[in-house]
Amino acid sequence: MLTLKAWRNTLIVFVILGMVLYGFAWNEARKELKFLCANFGVGVAQTSVIRQLDTGNWLDYQVTPYQQGVLIVAASDIHLSAYSCVVTLDNKGKVISALFE
Repeated sequence: MLTLKAWRNTLIVFVILGMVLYGFAWNEARKELKFLCANFGVGVAQTSVIRQLDTGNWLDYQVTPYQQGVLIVAASDIHLSAYSCVVTLDNKGKVISALFE
């Protein structure tokens, strides 16, 4: 039977392991978002942006129409939206800007 000290040490190991795994997931989500955002150059079609964002494993995105076009904001729940990719499109569905924040 495990002693109280052994239970504590086991718990500490699992907490540290959990933190390491969360850190790995955090970094992967950040890299994925940054890489995809860099692909969205001026003139890229909205369908291409959506298709590429659909390949993301760690992110979600929201498409919001507004007067001058469409705004797409991609972020990850893993890092509580600390990082995001904001893609602005014109009325023709072409990228005007893509900012990784």
